[in-house]
Amino acid sequence: MTINGSGFVGLPAVRFGGAQTFPTSVSRTALVVLVPKDASTGFVTVSTTEGLGNSSTRFTLIQTPTLTLFTPSRGAAGTSVLLTGEQPDQHEHRAVQRIAATTTSPNASVTTALRAVVPTGATTGRITVTNEAGP
Repeated sequence: MTINGSGFVGLPAVRFGGAQTFPTSVSRTALVVLVPKDASTGFVTVSTTEGLGNSSTRFTLIQTPTLTLFTPSRGAAGTSVLLTGEQPDQHEHRAVQRIAATTTSPNASVTTALRAVVPTGATTGRITVTNEAGP
């Protein structure tokens, strides 16, 4: 990610919550950093020999989803399948054999499950749940 600002001198340290990283590119007005694996949602802090600065907005960490269970385990195109796991979100893509499936939340209060409809053309194989962070 690129962090824009000013006064970036030397080798600034960047913190995402408690996780520290160092830029892969530094200029006086921009830093390019990789978000560390142990980052957390919160403000981004940059420290240099000139001082410390915090982002004006919070960084939201998007974790890759984990599919732990799906039911039923078989069905034809049009079958509704309940996907259960961690970090599912109704804005993620679901693919059945690389064919996108339509998804909905099974219940407004449920944040760990989605309902997907098996798309036409799907074949037997793995179900992959992806979001902006990856599969």
